[in-house]
Amino acid sequence: MILLLACAGAPLEPTPDSAPAETSPEERAVVLILNRDCVACHGLGSFVAEGLDLSLGVEQLVGVPSSQWPDLDRVEPGSPEDSYLIVKLEGRQRDLQLNGLGNQMPSEEEPLSEQDLEAVRAWIGTLEAD
Repeated sequence: MILLLACAGAPLEPTPDSAPAETSPEERAVVLILNRDCVACHGLGSFVAEGLDLSLGVEQLVGVPSSQWPDLDRVEPGSPEDSYLIVKLEGRQRDLQLNGLGNQMPSEEEPLSEQDLEAVRAWIGTLEAD
């Protein structure tokens, strides 16, 4: 598990000591993206949007039902297109008639670049279902 930690509101990048040896390059890339673009609202403070505290690690995403649409997991292992995270990052929550709430993520910033989206998709694709 990689913990996303911060001091004075600034997320820290995982260090070799804090990242287990089995952490994949795909997961390390996603942790950096989450630190940069998501943790400000989803962790590290008294307000944690949608109960999603990414400062506790990516385990808060994988195989966990979305609070906005519980029929979809936040991240469905091995299936990016069935993951609510991808739906929200692409801004498709309303297009899919999921009654998904809210806006495209990150809501206060520019959408993720295609390169970052592909990194998230690749990481989800590497995950194995239980």
